[in-house]
Amino acid sequence: MLKYSLQSLSNILFPPICFYCEEMMPTNKFLLCSSCQKKIQLSYPTIEDHENQYKFAAVFEPVGPIMSLYRRMKLSGQISLCKTFAAYMVLQWGFLNDHFFVDEIVPILSSKIKDSYLLFLAKEMGKIMNCPVRSMNPILRKNRNHTTILYIVDFLDHVEKKIQKIDQKEIFILSIF
Repeated sequence: MLKYSLQSLSNILFPPICFYCEEMMPTNKFLLCSSCQKKIQLSYPTIEDHENQYKFAAVFEPVGPIMSLYRRMKLSGQISLCKTFAAYMVLQWGFLNDHFFVDEIVPILSSKIKDSYLLFLAKEMGKIMNCPVRSMNPILRKNRNHTTILYIVDFLDHVEKKIQKIDQKEIFILSIF
């Protein structure tokens, strides 16, 4: 009875509204309503080679409800959203590779504070994949002689200039978009 009353009070104070379409939902257990969840588009899982320097893939198509969740994660740094994105990214990584494990995960960060969500995202992926995460900017770090590095970035076009300065044996870039 008390649990039901607290839930009702919570729904009055913080009504369960879909992050994308802003429609009322029956419960606040999910971030998106069922129709918006169906609109999330995972990218077709392929790894593309960039002039034999590195391999890259994107997890989502940058349209629809996933963009609303991304903006919210980026602006608020909500750990729960980082966990959701990390789960999708690890799932997509599993589809992309016959060897699931990497030696380390490194988020490609700019000098801006607003990129801290990428660090949270990488840490959540590291927990799921049981893999260390290095928070240092990869441009400034020395080669650690790892064989497989998974770099995390938000958009692939943001990485082009930075990745050419990195010298690793096998580089994979997994971007949100």
